Amino acid sequence: MMKSVLGLSLIEVMVSTFLTAVTVLAITGLKHSQENAMQTQLQFYNAWALLDFKLTDLRSIANSETEFLLLADDHGGALASGEVQQAQFIYQLSWRVSNMIDIPTALAVKKVTVSVTWKGANNVDISITDSTLLSVLTSEMNKRSTL
Repeated sequence: MMKSVLGLSLIEVMVSTFLTAVTVLAITGLKHSQENAMQTQLQFYNAWALLDFKLTDLRSIANSETEFLLLADDHGGALASGEVQQAQFIYQLSWRVSNMIDIPTALAVKKVTVSVTWKGANNVDISITDSTLLSVLTSEMNKRSTL
């Protein structure tokens, strides 16, 4: 009579070990790509928050004619241009200002374009940009119209 053998052969053990190793490596790779995606998403979220904060900062300038008239590229508002750290990321903040009305009128209008740039994965520059129009009534023209 034949004796029944309990246990696994060497080939079965090697195949199951190989399958387990491939599965663990696949899960590790997915986890790594998920972490990169979350990191990029967090960078974009913080960059948009910074951009929105600066646009709100610049909109508050429209309450003061003096500050509004002094508004220029990378100058104006409470938050300075240049390197800004938000969370664990470092961003470059800048803005460009252009006059929308060249002739003297009672209303001064400027277009402000704010840009936030940072280094993403593999040291690639990533940038987001948004614009707004700012306006203020100028007292100089109001004085002229009353004369």
